[in-house]
Amino acid sequence: IQRLRVFLNYSINILKKEPDELEFEDFIKFFKYLDEDRGISINTQDKYYKLLSVFYKIMYLKNTNEYLKFKEYCKDIGKFKRFEVEHYDDLSPDEVNEILKCILKSKSSTKYRDALIIRLTYDTGSRIGEILNLKIKDCDFKKGIFKLKNTKGREVRYAVCALDTLDALKHYVDYYLIDKSENAYLFQNKNGNKVGYHWIKKVFTRAVDELVNKGTLPRNKRITLHSLRHGRIVDLLNKGYPIEIISEIVGHKDIKTTMVYAHSKKRKMLLLNNISNI
Repeated sequence: IQRLRVFLNYSINILKKEPDELEFEDFIKFFKYLDEDRGISINTQDKYYKLLSVFYKIMYLKNTNEYLKFKEYCKDIGKFKRFEVEHYDDLSPDEVNEILKCILKSKSSTKYRDALIIRLTYDTGSRIGEILNLKIKDCDFKKGIFKLKNTKGREVRYAVCALDTLDALKHYVDYYLIDKSENAYLFQNKNGNKVGYHWIKKVFTRAVDELVNKGTLPRNKRITLHSLRHGRIVDLLNKGYPIEIISEIVGHKDIKTTMVYAHSKKRKMLLLNNISNI
């Protein structure tokens, strides 16, 4: 609703036009306004783009064709197509280990749990929200298989972790969990409730900043929690797993999304260097 308010304000108060009077050029001006005047990230711009698609679809405005022209234009130039992969850098297995070690060296009383959340997110190639939503009943601690329900694609999928991660998880469940009932969350705070996204983001960011300041991580990398997922996908590709299998493991509804990682410029340069060395 807030984003719709921003759009309507721009249309009516800045362009002096009603939403059903906007033309192709006006939509270009709007996204330029979001980018340059409001400093909105490409990620959030994509949300505005999707919002307007729904808005014009359900309102049946007389200028809907003008917005459709703008959508075709965006597809032609590749705008919003690959923002997720380009917006964040991936993390290598060694870099993930450095982050984990940094978290475990802290004085936080929840450092063991927090490191496990990061490790399981990387192992499974999942989104952080999918891991935080895991419940005890979704976890097979014998085989290390996890049932992910609240996914972005709204489809149930299964993920696996490394054996040493599984051993650590068993230890965590035995000695750290407050509530061990089936419907309890796997990762709990001191009240037995689900660990919050903002807490994990804070822990992760603090560790990354510390490692960047020490020179362990490069300053020019754009590292966020989502970099764990990107890093795992690239790692699996580099280890030779079939792209269609990786796509299924990480929950990409369209294999073309996974192909973006496979065909990225960074990965091509790495492969060329490897071929050169061979």
